[in-house]
Parts: sequence; C-alpha cells; structure tokens
Amino acid sequence: MLLDSMHLGRSGASAGEIAALDPAMIGYVQLCDAPLKPTNPNYMDEATFDRMVPGEGELPLREYLSALPTHVVVSLEVPSRTLAKAGLSLRDRLERCVKAARALLKP
Repeated sequence: MLLDSMHLGRSGASAGEIAALDPAMIGYVQLCDAPLKPTNPNYMDEATFDRMVPGEGELPLREYLSALPTHVVVSLEVPSRTLAKAGLSLRDRLERCVKAARALLKP
C-alpha cells in the first residue's frame, strides 16, 4: 500500500493510525507538504501540479515519519507548478526539496 502525506493529512489521519498499520502493508511513502485545507477547488489539479516542499505547509510530517517502520521507502512527491512559474530552476527546486526532507529527518 502507498501512503501519501498529502492525502493522509487531508483525511485527518494521525501518526498513531499510521503506527497501528501492519508494517508489511506499507509499500512506500510519498512525502510532500500542503495546507490542511485545499487552496485549489480542483483537488486533483492541486495534487498533480501544486504540492509544497516538505516543512512549508501544515501537515504533521515529522510525526508521520516517526510513525513509519524503518524499512519503508520514502520518496519526494513535490510537483510544483508554482515554483516553476516563479522561475526556480529544476536544480534549485530539487535542492530545496532534498534539503527540506533531510531537515525533517534530523532529531
């Protein structure tokens, strides 16, 4: 099973609910951030094209990550039309996402 931080956060899922899952059921996790309430009336458009860099939204990402079993693969899922339109290069967008994800993993 795939766990996606945006969908988890928007559904109201807690870290405790993630920790209660059978670890063998979790295939991988897609990490991004988002406001708790949608900013775009078209949810699929937001999910497909405008996710936020980890740590820049309102999702409890640190808690979600701490609830995961250690074997789980975590990927960054941060398509950002907003950052691209702001003129950030691909490299700058990638560096920003990786730096933010590493910061979340620090104790």
